[in-house]
Amino acid sequence: ALAQTSSGVLTVTVGTATSIVASSGTPQSAQVNTSFATVFQATVRDAAGNLVGGASVTFTAPTTGARGTFAGGLSTINVTTDANGVARATAFTANTIAGSYSVTATVTGVGTPATFALTNTPGPARQISATAGTPQSTQISTAFPTRFQVTVRDTFGNPLSGVVVRFTRPASGPSGTFLGDVDSAVTNSSGVATAEAFVANIIAGTYNVTATVSGVVTPAIFVLTNTPGPPSQIVATAGNQQTAQVGTAFATNLKATVKDGANNPVPGVLVTFTKPPLTSASGTFAGGIDTVRTDSNGVATAPTFTANLIAGSYNVN
Repeated sequence: ALAQTSSGVLTVTVGTATSIVASSGTPQSAQVNTSFATVFQATVRDAAGNLVGGASVTFTAPTTGARGTFAGGLSTINVTTDANGVARATAFTANTIAGSYSVTATVTGVGTPATFALTNTPGPARQISATAGTPQSTQISTAFPTRFQVTVRDTFGNPLSGVVVRFTRPASGPSGTFLGDVDSAVTNSSGVATAEAFVANIIAGTYNVTATVSGVVTPAIFVLTNTPGPPSQIVATAGNQQTAQVGTAFATNLKATVKDGANNPVPGVLVTFTKPPLTSASGTFAGGIDTVRTDSNGVATAPTFTANLIAGSYNVN
């Protein structure tokens, strides 16, 4: 604007603000719960491009989700531009939620705000949890149906990407192997690491596979069970080669152990004990029960067996 004083001197004054731009502090990132390194600065100009001093600039941060606060815990502050048309915000601190967002700077009469693109980055890994694949079971020498998955997070529960997770299996006894012997995985953008397929070895039993991350004390644990294969052998393990007087019970109950092809005992299998006809030397099972199910050790124990009244040797199968 041009104005003439009483002495005839001409004075040029700056016009009203017509634009505001972010001149420092964007884009940038800071770890959650820490301050951003560069203070936000916005520059205000008039229609002719002149710098506007004394203009009131409002800096506004989000109030939910990933965000931050200015000094004093404020989400909104007002700052006046200096002689160079620059408004400098107070220090800005990220909250505990990781993510990207914007802070805006506005000035009265200017429709388009200045925008500061910001990102709160997660802190270091502090927790790891098993999120898929536990507990589960599979038959020996077969792959478990669900691949192991873990989620890695920082102190505030934010997922971390690009973290190496190591999976450790038992070195002996019931265990298994990872496809290609690859025992590590890297977390994705959701903080999830997925192990390669895991194949049970030939030893039946329950065991743990652990997942660990550098800097995290407590591992994630996968509870796994290798179940036996189908029955392939049965052996007499008690009650063989014994005698009893006619009409009396044999001292030792007949026991048979059922195993699979890898020599693992097979529980829950029905075993039938077959005796000779009672018209010859034979006997009877208590309650007439001649079929029993194997226990957790693969052992089927027949009811008490009592000799009939005919003397002689014979087999029970």
